[in-house]
Amino acid sequence: MKKPILVTSASSVIGEYVVKELSARGTPVRAMVFDLERKEELLLPNVELVWGDLRDEDAVRAAMQDVDKVYLATPLAKDMLEMTKRVVKEAERAEVRSVVRQSFFGAEQGKTMAHLLHRECEKEVQASIMDHTILRPNMLMQGFSRYYASSIKESGELRRPVGSGRNSYIDAYDVGRAAAFVLDGNWHSGKKYCITGPKALSDDDVAKELSLRLGKDVRAVDTDPEEAYAALLQRTNDDWKAKAMLQVLQMERASLLSPVTNDLKALTGSGPRSFAQFLIDNLASFKDEA
Repeated sequence: MKKPILVTSASSVIGEYVVKELSARGTPVRAMVFDLERKEELLLPNVELVWGDLRDEDAVRAAMQDVDKVYLATPLAKDMLEMTKRVVKEAERAEVRSVVRQSFFGAEQGKTMAHLLHRECEKEVQASIMDHTILRPNMLMQGFSRYYASSIKESGELRRPVGSGRNSYIDAYDVGRAAAFVLDGNWHSGKKYCITGPKALSDDDVAKELSLRLGKDVRAVDTDPEEAYAALLQRTNDDWKAKAMLQVLQMERASLLSPVTNDLKALTGSGPRSFAQFLIDNLASFKDEA
């Protein structure tokens, strides 16, 4: 009988897709969740739900029992390196064979706090005794529905401090697909994959696609950093995280997150979904409630 794959941060946007993809493949999964409000989405065949905080050594140790592989994702937080070290330590103690680390597109450049921390987390995994694969997804298309849907609904405005900057956003569905492909036997030890969408988009491009799908005018508004920071702080209730996210948006403004790669197709055999496809599946998030 196959040992379960542990998915940390399983209730995150990407984690949920990793669990769903593995479940659909018939692969046993142990889904470690901190946010119990989102657990309903993970009540799936072949999935064992366990509560756990990556800051809690005992919880991490318990989650590792009889695990063969780990999908290691940590929340964007000031102490994410400490969380990564804790998971690696307990995985090695439990003789886990392989780990897939969810990193961030451009981590090797270290241009923001988030990128620097992700690179340090990568190094921790690479220095372990386990086989490892690094996935570096770009910013998620789901970010539009999570952070900007309210202003799109209320005023028809996509308000972000990115000007005409471009970004090759990826659908979290595709990240989950890539992770499940590697975890479920298609091992690529020592490899790094930078996963992007099929095209670099500006906010004007996104607004045009939203206008088309919603049947109303949506326009991109270039906001100042102070407004953006205030909105992020309200959404996250975390000063460090809000500042880290603002730094990433400043990279986006300079189009430093615009490169498009072929890594997803090279890895899985099929390319990424377009923003139009993402909107078709998630349009309700941007519509006014009846």
